[in-house]
Formats: sequence, structure tokens, C-alpha cells
Amino acid sequence: MNLGKRDVEDAEALRAAISDLAGLWPEDILDVDLRGRHSYLQISDEFAEDLIEAVNGESMGRRTVRIEVARD
Repeated sequence: MNLGKRDVEDAEALRAAISDLAGLWPEDILDVDLRGRHSYLQISDEFAEDLIEAVNGESMGRRTVRIEVARD
């Protein structure tokens, strides 16, 4: 996803914000790897499509969220 350390306080803040936007429990996001300008979220396959659909295009602060499945 296109949000990173420059956009959020820490990994837990990102987990809380994304789970709220997606209508999930924070625990449904298994891991957050917060980088400078982007982040990787680990989530079970059963929630992935719904999370992407719910979050893509939403606003967080002054940023429009872009999220996609990571490439190998």
C-alpha cells in the first residue's frame, strides 16, 4: 500500500486505520511492515479481496489510499 512512515505514526496506527476503513478487526491484519513511503500488510486470503475493495481510493489525511496484492 502507498502509506508509510511519512503518513502514519506507527504500524499499530496503520493497522487500526485500515481495519476501520475495511470494517475488519485490527487482529484480522496479521502483520504490518511499515516502510518509508509504503507498507506491506499480511492478511488472510479470506479478507484480502474485501480489504482491497473497501480501502482502495479512500482518503487518509491528505493521501488517497492505493493498495494491491504484492507481486512475487
